[in-house]
Parts: sequence; C-alpha cells; structure tokens
Amino acid sequence: MAEKYQIRSEEVQEILGTPPSWIVRWGTSVALICLFVLVFLSWIFKYPEKVVSEVTLTTLRPPVSLIAQADGYIAQIMVEDGDTVKREEVLAVISNTARYDDILKLESDIQQLQGFDQEALLSYIPDKSLRLGDLHADYSAFIQLFQDFSFDKSDDYDEESTQTLNRQITALRSSISILTRQLESAKESKALAEQQYSVNQNLYDGNNETLELLQQSRDDLIDKEQEIISLEREISVKKQEIANLNMQILAIQQGSKSGNLNKFRQFQTSLNTLDSRIQSWKQKYILYAPTEGVASFYNFRTEQQYVRRGDEVMAIVPFQDGNQFLGEVMLPVTGSGKVEKGQRVIIKFDSYPFQEFGFVEGRVESKALLPQNNTYFVKVSLPNGLITSFGNELTFRQQMIGKAEIITADKRFIERALQWFSSL
Repeated sequence: MAEKYQIRSEEVQEILGTPPSWIVRWGTSVALICLFVLVFLSWIFKYPEKVVSEVTLTTLRPPVSLIAQADGYIAQIMVEDGDTVKREEVLAVISNTARYDDILKLESDIQQLQGFDQEALLSYIPDKSLRLGDLHADYSAFIQLFQDFSFDKSDDYDEESTQTLNRQITALRSSISILTRQLESAKESKALAEQQYSVNQNLYDGNNETLELLQQSRDDLIDKEQEIISLEREISVKKQEIANLNMQILAIQQGSKSGNLNKFRQFQTSLNTLDSRIQSWKQKYILYAPTEGVASFYNFRTEQQYVRRGDEVMAIVPFQDGNQFLGEVMLPVTGSGKVEKGQRVIIKFDSYPFQEFGFVEGRVESKALLPQNNTYFVKVSLPNGLITSFGNELTFRQQMIGKAEIITADKRFIERALQWFSSL
C-alpha cells in the first residue's frame, strides 16, 4: 500500500514539476510584451519638471499707488472708489494747520504777481486773514518786502526803452491769444478722440482687427494729449518772457531810486521762495492722480480716517489697450537656474479653483539678471489672456494671487528612470 502511494506521489510530482511547453512559450511572450508596453509607455508619456512659486496678476501698465507724505486725518476725499480720474486731478487732502482753499487763493495771487505786471502789482492787497499753517512765516516776510518796495512810477526812467519792451509784450500777448485758440481746438479734438477710444474699447472682442482699431484710437488720443502739452508749454514760455520783460521795465523805472533795485531783488526772491513753499506743501498734503485711470481705494475710504506717512491710501489703475495681462513671479534662488525665457507656465489662481475653472497658460517673458532678497523677478506673459484650459474666461482683478508652475523640462518617464539609476 505504501509503495502504491509512493508511485502515485512520484507521478504527481512529475506532472506538477514539468509545466506544459505552451505555458512556457506564452508566458515568456506575455512577459516580453508587458515589458515592451511598459518601455513604450515610459517613452510616450512625459513627466514635467517644474519650479513652483507665487504669481501676482497685473497689467502692462500696472496700478500706481498713492503714498501719504504726512501724518494726519483725511480732511477731504474728492472721488469715490471706481471713479474715472484725469492726470493731476486732486483726489484727497490730508488735514493740517493750513486751510486748503486759502493755499489755492495764495497760489493764484502769486502766479499773477510772478508776471510782474505793473497793474497787478499796484492793485494787489495782501490778505492777512489767510490761514496758511507752515507757510505763515514765509507769507509774512513776503508781505513786509512787498510793502517796503515802492511800485510807483518815477519820472526819470528811460521812456524809449520801456516803450520798446511794451511793444514786445504786446506781440507776445498776441501770440498767446493765437496759441490759446489752438489749445481750445486741440482740447475739443481730444474730447472726440476720447469718445472714439471709448467706443473702440466697447467694440473690442479679442480679435486682431478690433485690437488694431483700439490701438489706433489710443495712439490718436496720445497724439492729441501731446499736442495739448506742447501748446501749453509754448504758452507758458511766452508768459515767462512777458514776466521777464515786465521785470526789465520795473528795473528801469525803479533804477534811479536809491535802494529800490536791491529791494526789488529781495522781493523777487521772496516771491519765488513762497511759490516753492506752496508747491512743497501741495506735494505733502494733497494726493494727485499721477495718470488717467480708475481710482481704487485700499483701507482708507472715508474722511477723518487717520493715515501715517508711508501708508498706501489708494491706487490709480491706468486704462489698458486690450487684454494686456502680465504675471509677476518672485522666484526663489533654489532651482532658478533652470528657468529660461519662453518656458511654459501653468497659473492656478487662488480665487478660481483650477479643478472647477481650469488653469491659465503663460510664457516666461524675462528673468532678472540679478537676485534681490534671494529672489529673481520673473515676468510672465499671457498670450491667451485669462482664457483657462476649460474654456472659461476669468474676470480680471488687479493683484490676483495664484500659483505659477514653470515647466523647466518635459522629461519622459524612461529618462527619469535612467537618470535615477545613474545617480545611485
């Protein structure tokens, strides 16, 4: 009986220990096929190598922040959040010991007196009730010099010389009248150019044809603005020439009076000093629009809020020509050597989850040559604007934050595997 079991056991072992030849053949083939497929897939599929950093969305013409130059409460806010403003428009006034309207009145008086027109000087009456704060001492010195100096005509001045100068003044005033009419015409043309630019902004739909119209209307508007600036500059130069001629007349008229010429020079210096102090006061306590655009407030939205010197009170968002968006990346030094111009960038904004909205694609436009605070500034262009990978168009908001993934290399899986093995 034992021998019978032994024989059967040996037969079973022989069957189990010798697999059929077809299994060996097909098993080897399947293994080779699987290996080939694995190698093929590792060659086909790529795994991107990337450098990740934070990105801030802005435009080619970024917002301009208005910084408080003095401590104090906001006395006046002239605009509201979202209002369209013009260049040099007054936006806000910071409270101080001077009255804003009094400063403006004094500035107007000084501008008239700086023409050194005989009638203006004789008719001027200083207003001692003006509340000028820090400018009070300079204004008092100016009043004293003004009262000490006599503007009465003398009988022994050179009549012929003054007549010649007066004829030159008359000619200059005639030129100013012509230039003023040209300036008014240029301003009307600018208004029409602004209307056309606004129309083209509304018509812009992202294609090249409407973009070309938008850029052309923008160029026309800039040309009109430059023409206005040129005319205003020319008028200003001629007014200064008139002022210089009036100064010569006064010098001739007062030259024969003992000590008057020296007093006149002191008065002239005092006048210029006071004007300079007014301009310094305005820079310190008044916030002007540095460019045309849209006002955007930060944390200061109402009057009587206290600001400190250096606080960002508001910003002006300049008008843009189309969807000229830009990503600003502060790239850490680590891994920055792999980043080069033209590389693909995947941008995922925090306010738009990419799982739902998709990501925005960009390209590395430039990288700073030198680091600052251990970071490189990298500029990223957005060729497709804010159109995402899902076909959604994101709503633009200045300073939107997100994550930028800069694709430095698109290596295949097999290349990565070989690189890993070679590093062992």
